[in-house]
Amino acid sequence: MIKILICDDKLEWIESLQDAIKEVYNLDYDLFAFSNPNDLIEYLSNHTADIIFMDIQMLPINGIDAAKLIYKENKLIQLIFTSVSKDYIQDVFSVSPVYYLTKPFNCTNVKEALELATNNLHSQKQAISVVSKGHTVNLIINHIQYVESDKRIVKFHCETQITQSLMKLDEVSKLLPNHFVRCHQSYLVNIDYIKRISNNEIELYSGTIIPVAKTRFALTKKTILAYWEAQI
Repeated sequence: MIKILICDDKLEWIESLQDAIKEVYNLDYDLFAFSNPNDLIEYLSNHTADIIFMDIQMLPINGIDAAKLIYKENKLIQLIFTSVSKDYIQDVFSVSPVYYLTKPFNCTNVKEALELATNNLHSQKQAISVVSKGHTVNLIINHIQYVESDKRIVKFHCETQITQSLMKLDEVSKLLPNHFVRCHQSYLVNIDYIKRISNNEIELYSGTIIPVAKTRFALTKKTILAYWEAQI
């Protein structure tokens, strides 16, 4: 059962979105609505969710700031922003939303947003198997922040642990999906964890700094921006 949350301070938009979801979504789901972002944050302190439709222009905090607080605790929640304006598109990149819906809601776009979010939820369950210290270890792909090569050892840096394996980074690259970018001879980075990119480095939301090779910068930046823009 997929849990969907809606946060919007206007009842008419909540009802409109509920009707659209009911019309286009044929999977089993639970749906809860909130008119105050603080109530949503409080709810998530004790409950889980899979997909959140988050309005941007709300009080006492806006949807982007609310999403940042939520994202710190759970980066796997699928965030879909909603707004009457496209003016905030550049501002939402910091929380890597799945989609940006403009009001009034279009059922075609709501369906597309839900399909992307659902596909992401399914991919979160995908894993790769690696041999580490004589044991086969399953690593959830979307938990891998980056992969670092140190001579003949690769280190999988996940949210809560580091797993080492005797492999080549080229071999690892073939196992991972296209939202992992090779920014350096020794690094593969999961774009979902990238906060910013500059001429010589990538900063992750965790604060980790990853070097970017000069020869790979143009392609790395192009890949990252294309992936981000595809989420909007």
